[in-house]
Amino acid sequence: MFSKKETRDSLEYAQDRTREAGSELCREMNNVTHQACAYVRSNPWAGVGAGAVVGIIIGMLISRK
Repeated sequence: MFSKKETRDSLEYAQDRTREAGSELCREMNNVTHQACAYVRSNPWAGVGAGAVVGIIIGMLISRK
């Protein structure tokens, strides 16, 4: 089996990797959010249309019984 030190080292490694992946994901999501915001500001009617489509789809899914 694994010793306590090996287990602790593996856990610390996994935690470090998870933190790195989370930080990278956060940076990417922040970048995507800024790009989407800039796009909607330059094309406001596209944002309105996308919102309407999403609203219609959600409305259709909620109204199904």
